[in-house]
Amino acid sequence: MPVIFIDEYGTPKANNPQWNPKDFFALVAVFFQEDDYNVAEKDFLRLKRTHFYSERVVSHDQKMRKARHPFYGFRDPSRMSRFYLDFASLAQKWTYSVVLVIIDKVLTYGNVSSNPYRPALQFLLERFDMTLSLSGTIDVIIESRGEDFDSQLRCVFAPQNSRHNCRMPSAIGYALRGNYLPFFFKKDDLVAGLEIADLLLASAWRIEYNQNLSQFESKRIGRGLTPPSGSAGASALQPASVEPFDNVIYANAVYPKYLRGPGGTSYGLKLFP
Repeated sequence: MPVIFIDEYGTPKANNPQWNPKDFFALVAVFFQEDDYNVAEKDFLRLKRTHFYSERVVSHDQKMRKARHPFYGFRDPSRMSRFYLDFASLAQKWTYSVVLVIIDKVLTYGNVSSNPYRPALQFLLERFDMTLSLSGTIDVIIESRGEDFDSQLRCVFAPQNSRHNCRMPSAIGYALRGNYLPFFFKKDDLVAGLEIADLLLASAWRIEYNQNLSQFESKRIGRGLTPPSGSAGASALQPASVEPFDNVIYANAVYPKYLRGPGGTSYGLKLFP
């Protein structure tokens, strides 16, 4: 049975333009066939035993980058880099597909949805469903954000004619063929697929955001937004901080894994608007 792991960067809440990464929301989906996931899970647990001496540690990217408890040892940059590079080496060998969505909340909030997580999630499901011609049952594993927030996402999975369905009309008139079943877990539930998605997303959004700064900025200016003063001659948008290992993960474990159609066309990245 196929399984899709979903993770997000940032908060769906709107904010006044800050012209930095906090203005953006990113969502990643990592698609595995069951046998392929079993291989990745086994390797990943071994990676955690090697670096953390336990499988019961949640490899939370934000905590690791900031060397917060329990990752105080990552105050040694070489120790941190070694973990991420080992992860990239393992992930390069796994079989999976990635789709990444990056949303400029300043431009799309209110135009796309009051919660950009929902349309991003709907887009991810449509892209996998259409590109891979999925049918039957597909499990979708999502990090829980509490009952109220989870219920806002659950309706995306309701049957098309159900009164509980909240999917927006597809921009391309597409109707899902697969039967997508959502499961919501906390990070402490130690679902390896969610941790893998978290690590892939952490590098992917940084690289893609930085590579598309000029595109994001020109769209803002086209919508009448004025860049902050003092930004003439340079991008008004502040770039995301990138570590050397982010480039390695992106080059080996993200970009080559972007979802591709039968002709090899990449469908792995979507920028909103």
